[in-house]
Amino acid sequence: MTTYAGDKPTFLDVACGMGVDADVLGDVVKYTGMDKTQNMVSSMKENGFNVVKGDIREIPFKDGEFDIVQARAIFEHLPDIEDVTMAMGECLRVARRHCIFSFFIPPTDKEKIDWNGQFYNNTYRRSDIEEYLTSTGFKWEKTHVPRGEAIDDYDIYFIF
Repeated sequence: MTTYAGDKPTFLDVACGMGVDADVLGDVVKYTGMDKTQNMVSSMKENGFNVVKGDIREIPFKDGEFDIVQARAIFEHLPDIEDVTMAMGECLRVARRHCIFSFFIPPTDKEKIDWNGQFYNNTYRRSDIEEYLTSTGFKWEKTHVPRGEAIDDYDIYFIF
């Protein structure tokens, strides 16, 4: 069993949005959310959550500040694979022990979708993601979550 310095592991939820995971995780971790959108940050703060404004490609925390970093359903909204690897690198930098990367839209060989240069809905080749993760030297495992009634299928990479 993993032990942590404090009573609860510190947890950074990158691109926390409206805090889908905050209520559930708040009982088991010391939760911090981060989102690029001021509306999301303000809403989360109004609901009593610890949250900061920031971009996943330049996370405003020091190296190893969090025991666990989660980046869920954000990578497909970045412009290209270079931004994705930059974002994963930033998550790995601020993580002391573990990262959880979830690709809500599974990586494939499809073309990216660019909505007016503002919002992307991209897919990436699994081989590109896995090649990058292997290059970091971290151990990682992947699981695939099949499509359910309410969600699309997705891939989750656990980095430790």
